[in-house]
Amino acid sequence: MTQYHQPRSDTYAASNGDHLEVIPLGSAINEMNRADTTESTVTNDQQQPQTMTPLQRRNIVFLVLGFSCVVAGLTLIVGTGPIVIQSIGGSAAIAPMSLACFFLGMSVVSCTVTHWCFENYGWKFGFWFGCVLTVLGSTTSCVGLWMSSTAIVLFSNVILGAGAGIGMYLRFASVDVLPQAFASKGVTWTLCGGCLAAFVGPEVAAAVTGAFGDGYLTFFGVFVVTICFAVAQAVFIGLVAFGKLSVNAPENEGKIGDDEMEIVTGKVKDDQTSNDTDTTLVSLLKRSDFLLPLFVSVLSWSIMAQPMSIFRVAMREVGFTDRQSLTVIEFHFLAMYSPGFISGWFIEKFGTLRSSQVAISTFLLGTAINLSTQANSNGTVSWFLGMVFLGIGWNFGYSGATVWVTKVYAAAPHFKSKVQAANESLTFFLSGILIFSTGYIYNAGGASIDGWRVLNYFILGLIAILICLVLLAMQHEKTHSSSGSSSKRESSFEDARTADRIIDITVLPEQSEELEL
Repeated sequence: MTQYHQPRSDTYAASNGDHLEVIPLGSAINEMNRADTTESTVTNDQQQPQTMTPLQRRNIVFLVLGFSCVVAGLTLIVGTGPIVIQSIGGSAAIAPMSLACFFLGMSVVSCTVTHWCFENYGWKFGFWFGCVLTVLGSTTSCVGLWMSSTAIVLFSNVILGAGAGIGMYLRFASVDVLPQAFASKGVTWTLCGGCLAAFVGPEVAAAVTGAFGDGYLTFFGVFVVTICFAVAQAVFIGLVAFGKLSVNAPENEGKIGDDEMEIVTGKVKDDQTSNDTDTTLVSLLKRSDFLLPLFVSVLSWSIMAQPMSIFRVAMREVGFTDRQSLTVIEFHFLAMYSPGFISGWFIEKFGTLRSSQVAISTFLLGTAINLSTQANSNGTVSWFLGMVFLGIGWNFGYSGATVWVTKVYAAAPHFKSKVQAANESLTFFLSGILIFSTGYIYNAGGASIDGWRVLNYFILGLIAILICLVLLAMQHEKTHSSSGSSSKRESSFEDARTADRIIDITVLPEQSEELEL
């Protein structure tokens, strides 16, 4: 004869050392609620904004100055590239290829050199290597101009793009040298360095144009100054105190968090291990959290850069002077980087999808203004406004996508540099392909103002694709949130069932009923 006892439904059995302690079920629930409240309070305290140390403030200042040098060199090449090609005999169809080759160089270096360089030698050496490439590319450009060779100048743009591509990693470095609470702000603060370069680059280019002679030597001084910017960048990078680049091991290796332990069984959950052994680089790159921000980055660059690569040629053909188009591109560059003063706060408060929505709105407005351009009838106003809005849209789109993609490797930080390299490489490779087509689209419309309009109709198509991507991301986020809520409810039900099982095996002699088997 074996005796089993049916417990009361208003009691709960809790383990207390080597024996079971019976407590009222209501008291047990209250204790659980107090524990949840305490845990929530600790979590909220951990999420409070951190403060930056003096060293971190100094680091971000030098990073901004270093990035300013990167962008100053970039604006020199991008702002003068198309007309440099024309100055040595290139056609309007070939002129935008200078920027396309620049993007190709950024793509190649991202997928071949940056990961290896940063992982094995650290941030500082990697950025210095980028400075060396910039000097080499500028020297090659000088040789190409001296020989009046379009091919050499285009090839030099590939090398210059490689140097700039490494320099663009400064925004990722800002995330590494600042507290996590300042991650999104660090990216946009670094991009703000472009505000200084927005005028410095083009104005220096204008000042040195013709300094070494006319004809094929007209823009020789531009590349000499680019070398000077590369040297200044190397100095600022040397003043940054970079920490050890954590790319070889997960940050949480060897640690087990409280949320990874089963409260009842005392075992680690099978699907939540601390070392992410099942995570691979390919699996990360297949995730929507990587693909969606990648294509947002690609489209943000293309929608902005395709008109930028040809508009100085278009303005010249319409009848504007190089000085007028230079003023337009200066404010375009300013519009690209000045929103960084608020976009970091905006992304932190409203999220990356809202940032993409702002980008779409400004892209649409800028493209509509570009389509309304009527040759020389309204001066440079429409050119000015159209390019400014495209610059603003790029900042919100690209900054948001940059912060967005950092979430991919949050659970597997040892893949950080590889994910960043893949993102950079694919962004500039795909953007470069689209920019290669700019000159041909422009010529297909008949060049001048008609070609400009045809190009902007093409840009409208890219904006439509961007809208679809953002809508898809919103739907994915909504579905993910719903799944998360369902998982939490299922977890609560499972906890309740577990409690019931514990109650069912509790022996309460004084309140039992005798059963016979």
